[in-house]
Amino acid sequence: MTYWPDAPESSDSGKRHRAIGHAPIAAREATHRAVLAAARSSFGKKGYTQTSVDEIAAEARVTKGAVYHPFADKEALFRAVHAEVEAEAVHLHGSPAPPPSVDVEVSVGANASSIRSSSSHPAN
Repeated sequence: MTYWPDAPESSDSGKRHRAIGHAPIAAREATHRAVLAAARSSFGKKGYTQTSVDEIAAEARVTKGAVYHPFADKEALFRAVHAEVEAEAVHLHGSPAPPPSVDVEVSVGANASSIRSSSSHPAN
């Protein structure tokens, strides 16, 4: 059992506890936000293909299981990041982005890497 100071007392042991997997809503939401922020950063810097779930978990400071709890796979996480970015674009500009395609995002990520590389080393 995981012990939480704010959990109601158990009638059997007198200890305060809450079963594993039942984290407070605020903690689940904070983890979810951290995972999305880490994924957004990694996808933006490295593209879909070069980003690993292990890296996202490490950047978010959560376990890999915490990444997979709300997302079935890396593509589902990518789609959630895309939906978040799209919502921001609609809010700012009033028009949605096209639906995500992993293939398109792979090539966009690869192109972004080559653009970053070429801008780091300008031609004379």
